[in-house]
Amino acid sequence: MRCEETKTLRQRLRSPRLPSAHTSHASSASGFTLIEIVVVMLLLGIILAMASLNVGGDKTAELRREAERLALLLRTVQQEAILQGQVFAIGLKEETYSFLKVNDRGKLAPLENDDLFRQRTLPAGITITAVEIDGTIQEKQEENELIGIVFVPSGELPAFDITLSKDALGWHVEGSPNGEIKATAPQIRDDAA
Repeated sequence: MRCEETKTLRQRLRSPRLPSAHTSHASSASGFTLIEIVVVMLLLGIILAMASLNVGGDKTAELRREAERLALLLRTVQQEAILQGQVFAIGLKEETYSFLKVNDRGKLAPLENDDLFRQRTLPAGITITAVEIDGTIQEKQEENELIGIVFVPSGELPAFDITLSKDALGWHVEGSPNGEIKATAPQIRDDAA
């Protein structure tokens, strides 16, 4: 008898039978395993983290894009001054900026009919809050007065720092006497309350 039991046991081990669809076991009751729950929680955590980064980053991203755009335009107008051998300038107001060029009468006048150097209005909520040239903060005396930075054909620049702000965040567009122009990382303003 023992031989028959061993033989039967070996046959069962060699060809395991899967439970049929009719058979119900306590272990196949409906529900989720611990691993499934952990995986779902992990995925939800990742999705929520990505969503919060996107929502919180909108102000920063828009301000960064605008500072980088201004820096790129300033580098471009600087190159135009060098290539054309003429004086260009940028006129800055709180919510707009425009590019100027020396006209036939020797005066700076706005560039007209130029898609690249057209007057630009900053996006809603973004303002130019400070302009510093050669270490001195520039202040307007009149409402419509422009604060300007001049670009000469030699490529030299005054040291300048233009601050673009939105709420308490400020990005800087900096120019150095060696001709380098760049947008720099945000800083939290102290005067925001």
